[in-house]
Amino acid sequence: MTSFIKFILLSFILLLYITSSAQSTFEICDNGIDDDNDGFIDIQDEDCFCPEWKTKSIIPNASFELQDCCPESASMASCASGWLQASLATPDYFHACDYSGSDIFNLPQPIPDGEGFIGFIDGSFTGDFNPKWKEYVGTCLTTPLQKDTSYQLQFHLGFMDREVSPEINMAIFGTADCDMLPFDNTDNSFGCPTGNVQWVRLGGVSSVGQNEWKPQEIIFKSTIDVAAIVVGPDCSVRSATNNPYHFMDNLILAKLTDFDVNIKAGDDLCAQDFMLQIRAQTDARYQWYKDDIAIANATQNILTELSGPGSYRVRIENEVSCFLSKAYEYFPPVALSQRYETICKGDSFQLGDQVLNTEGIFRDTFKILNNCDSIVIVNLALEDPQERIIEIRVFPGEEFEIGTQSYSIPGNYSQTMLSDTGCDSTIHLQLSNYAIYTPSAFSPNSDGINDIFTLHSDTGLQRISSLLILDRNGNVMFDKKDLESTDGWDGMVNGTQVQTGVYTYMAIVLMDDGVERSLSGTFSLVR
Repeated sequence: MTSFIKFILLSFILLLYITSSAQSTFEICDNGIDDDNDGFIDIQDEDCFCPEWKTKSIIPNASFELQDCCPESASMASCASGWLQASLATPDYFHACDYSGSDIFNLPQPIPDGEGFIGFIDGSFTGDFNPKWKEYVGTCLTTPLQKDTSYQLQFHLGFMDREVSPEINMAIFGTADCDMLPFDNTDNSFGCPTGNVQWVRLGGVSSVGQNEWKPQEIIFKSTIDVAAIVVGPDCSVRSATNNPYHFMDNLILAKLTDFDVNIKAGDDLCAQDFMLQIRAQTDARYQWYKDDIAIANATQNILTELSGPGSYRVRIENEVSCFLSKAYEYFPPVALSQRYETICKGDSFQLGDQVLNTEGIFRDTFKILNNCDSIVIVNLALEDPQERIIEIRVFPGEEFEIGTQSYSIPGNYSQTMLSDTGCDSTIHLQLSNYAIYTPSAFSPNSDGINDIFTLHSDTGLQRISSLLILDRNGNVMFDKKDLESTDGWDGMVNGTQVQTGVYTYMAIVLMDDGVERSLSGTFSLVR
């Protein structure tokens, strides 16, 4: 072998080694492969880190977390840094540093952002009757709103029960001069800010809820340059028997274009032309992901073909930097029904396009009116006239059918069925509920008692297919697939204990009927 050929072979071997080494050292972020063999694929891997886009609010102290003083009672809105009581009517400031309101209110949980928020009434109807007693908070903006420019205000509105927190019209008002705050502090019948000609109504929204925080948005185009704003009830005067009371938190105000990087979608999750899209960026490259794994050839600002339920997001990259959109959770509703059918031997049963003439469990998927999937599970039995006992378990809210009769309440039932040929049988149904137990609280203090948060069942639970735990800000605390029966969250994130608080879980469980179901709820971590 000549020296030249040896040189070529050695060079080729060296190139293969370098290529293999490079592939095993660095994660490629858009190929759906675990290139560096560390168990993380694409943007799951820290090698592919891009920050998540967050819209910066031009409202100072947007979530009422910073304080000039700690509220000790009601009517102390001015304790929130940057905010003040904008009207003679006195809004309330709540913060866990002292006055959280939990002693007098059944607060909706979890608080949207942090530990501070505002409470206010829309008219006084107990004690001194005064429908114009409207409570507002105001602030001077960090950057003035520009005339004839479109803006969006996003915020969370808190509701207790309907009697205390009925439907409400909310509004944002603006003025060109911060010295116009407060808009009035002498007349308790002044009403809304537009009673002063220096204030204009910028926009509003109507909302209704019960024992919850509901996200709201107001899109408007300012007719003046605005230096200061006031937020609270709209100008309409209402009537009530109680003082209508609501909460608000997490006020994000910015130009409308700053919100357009969020994923937009149609209202009909089951439409055949359903798609996801974001506002096109200048000189940008796009990559879509499902469950943080790249979708092949999904490199436009519009995703027209979704590959089933999951969490979708897009990475936007230019010559300078990259960022990730917030995840869009795509889980179209699925109608699930179970049926028990008995036919005589020699007869057949039609299930969609299937002609069934043997015993067994069969399923088919249909499209219902709104184009969503409807899964029908049929337990088919062949028999001569006889009696049969059936033990069935369902989740609360699900139904089990025998012929044309549906059952959803646990108990013992009897149903006689008659075929066209006169073959009949009596079905004795013993219907019960699956029991999935989730602790309302756990204490990961390594004492061997209640140290792990997970789901349990005394019977029927085959597998926890996935368990996702989020904090109240939506940050992922725990995310794992196919858990063992003793596996769960130990209250640690990256080796660090997380703080006491309320957390949200979302789980998918596989039961012994072969059907996966989604569960969700909240629990407390106590140390």
